Amino acid sequence: MLASKRILVIDDDHVFLRKVNETLTEAGYGVLEALDGTAALALLKKLHYHVDLIITDLVLPGSSGHNIIAEVSGRDATIKIIATTGVLNQTQLEITKYLGADAVLRKPAAGAPFSGDELLQTVRTLLASSSDRADKIA
Repeated sequence: MLASKRILVIDDDHVFLRKVNETLTEAGYGVLEALDGTAALALLKKLHYHVDLIITDLVLPGSSGHNIIAEVSGRDATIKIIATTGVLNQTQLEITKYLGADAVLRKPAAGAPFSGDELLQTVRTLLASSSDRADKIA
């Protein structure tokens, strides 16, 4: 059933993007990628916003992660959103959650090992809550 869950990962850090893709793919999720905000929004429009979850960096070339969050949450509130950033402060957190992010995760420092445990736990929790809500609606 996981393979039916489609996740769009948006990040201009190729190493981070690859590690997130590997982690999610190994866990059985379908993964799409975009390297910048403009490409991500174009892909979402092409897919008619048919994704279950978006993982987006906040600082991106093209359109920012904040713009993506605002666009997606304003269009389809059922799509779960995880914002990632290496520069996390209280103001950014509040703005990001106000715009519609369901969770915010800190990226590992440059050169630090990537642990997918927190990411997978957050993904599973958000997708489970959206499934529960869909079951109640049906």
